[in-house]
Order: sequence, then structure tokens, then C-alpha cells
Amino acid sequence: MEWVVLATIFFAMMILLIFLLPGIIGAPYVPSEQKDLETAFTKLRKIGKKDFVVDLGAGDGIVLKAAAAHGAKALGVEINPILTIWTRFQLRKIENAQIKCGDMYKFELPSETTIVYAYANNFTIPRLFKRTQDEAKRLGKTLYLISNAFDQKDIKPKKHIDPYYLYEIKP
Repeated sequence: MEWVVLATIFFAMMILLIFLLPGIIGAPYVPSEQKDLETAFTKLRKIGKKDFVVDLGAGDGIVLKAAAAHGAKALGVEINPILTIWTRFQLRKIENAQIKCGDMYKFELPSETTIVYAYANNFTIPRLFKRTQDEAKRLGKTLYLISNAFDQKDIKPKKHIDPYYLYEIKP
């Protein structure tokens, strides 16, 4: 009976660690809203077949599905292996969307990237903004950063429609 209690405690701690650790080192898992994504991908910056959207901190893949539904190719990067497996399963029938398990701060954007999407927070958005600037420089092309709910202080967005901020980041 004692092993059951220990196993339950261990299992509970592992689940907490899997879902809380990403919140400590980055942004916690908070899904984007479908209706807001529709606004972001039609009114903030219309996306289509020429776009390649990279979702940093892809979580459950809702952004990837929305981007793919608009004809864009979509790639998610998620540090949580459980969410990565779950999202990979959900995306199995969507040809132009995929997810990889990895650290969004170390992940090199593919050369075809046009849009970077992030649902960050006040602590992580400056680092993600800098990371996107570095990647625009490395790729030698302009990238668009869509930030959900949080703005990069002291930098005027190209466009703002609640809850999104659109930044044009030149190399």
C-alpha cells in the first residue's frame, strides 16, 4: 500500500513539473483563442499560401491549425514533451503543420519563415523580440512578429488590434 502512495505522489509531482517548469523558464501554457486568431490572421496581417508561420511555445497547436487553415505552412516549437506529443497527434491529418519539441530561445527559424507568433508575457517578450531580431539578421530578411497580449515596451508596433501586436522586424 505504501508504494501506491509513493507512486501517486511521484506521478503528481511529475505532472506538476511538466506543466509548471515551462512557466518558470518561459511562459506558462495558456491557449490562444480561436476567434482572436481569426482576427490576427485576417485583419492584423493577412496570411496565406506564401507565408510560413512559426509558433514559439506552440502548446496545443491551435495557432498551427489556424495558420494551416489559411493556407500557410506552420511549424510549432514546444518545450513541453507531453504537449508536443499531444499536438503532433492532433496535427497528424494536417499536411502543412507540424510541431517539434525544443527550446524556443535556441531554435533556428527555417529560411522560409515569414511570421513568428508568440504568446509570451512581460518577462519573456523582450527576449523573444531580441531573438526574432537576431533571426531576421541571420536570415537576411524581414520577419513579422505577432505577439499575443504583450507589447515590446519602447517599440511602436506596426499595427495593434486587441489582443495582438504586430512588429515588422528588419535585418
